[in-house]
Amino acid sequence: MTDQQRAQAILLYNLYAKELFQYAYGSVSDQRYAEDLVQTAFAVLCEALEQETVVQYWRAWLYAVVRNTILSNRRRQRREVFLEDMDAASLSLELESLLPDGVELPVGLKRSERDIIRLRVLEDRSYQEIAALLHTTEEAARKRFSRAAAHCRKLMQK
Repeated sequence: MTDQQRAQAILLYNLYAKELFQYAYGSVSDQRYAEDLVQTAFAVLCEALEQETVVQYWRAWLYAVVRNTILSNRRRQRREVFLEDMDAASLSLELESLLPDGVELPVGLKRSERDIIRLRVLEDRSYQEIAALLHTTEEAARKRFSRAAAHCRKLMQK
């Protein structure tokens, strides 16, 4: 890595590391994992600089690296979908397809709705895990998710 590339990496780190961490932490809710994601993004950045990759918007590129790393890790950890979960799984896939890259959940969702959608769709948690986190029954967790997903769909169609 040349001195100029090193200086550019340091500059980009100073500009974006903190906000990338906040983005990663908001997505994974785990401080160490979020730190690892930021470190990975800047390691990939250093490789790109060494290869003289042309990137017009480094900030957006770094966010994409973090997002793609999260998604790749989640795909690796996916569990087998059981037949009893097929309706919920189909709904989860539908919600994921409604959210293009970089698009947030719609304004108008309650915090509790955002949380349950995040837990089920983005973190790929089982209803049993969600029920434990929310101190409720598995059936109540299923119902809450179903209602939140329906509300989300309605708001996104507007």
